[in-house]
Amino acid sequence: KVIEGMKTLADKNGQKLLIVIIPWELQFPRDITQRSQVNFFAARTNRHYMGDRLGAFLKNNSIEYIDLLDTFENYRGRRQIFYPQDRHWTPEGNKVAARAVAEKIASSIMKAKQHAASEKE
Repeated sequence: KVIEGMKTLADKNGQKLLIVIIPWELQFPRDITQRSQVNFFAARTNRHYMGDRLGAFLKNNSIEYIDLLDTFENYRGRRQIFYPQDRHWTPEGNKVAARAVAEKIASSIMKAKQHAASEKE
């Protein structure tokens, strides 16, 4: 209901809504997040379950979103993206997330411009 209310409010004010799905620590293999006291991790086959469920809801309600799970898992830089003890993002992790969100926003803007141009024709 909260997300639906946010969408209604955004639409009412002529604004776009973008939901960023931040992965839960259990979705990452231990080598991504370094040392942790968490003893349970989602199986590789189930790690997308929560994001996929939320993503399906968002898609069905025409709400744009980005799920950062693959963004973090596919990071191949040299710097750590999570602090070793608490799974918060390091400055590099913040940059990785910001880049992914910026790319999503840029892509959405380009699609909107293309759509507007095609409507003018």
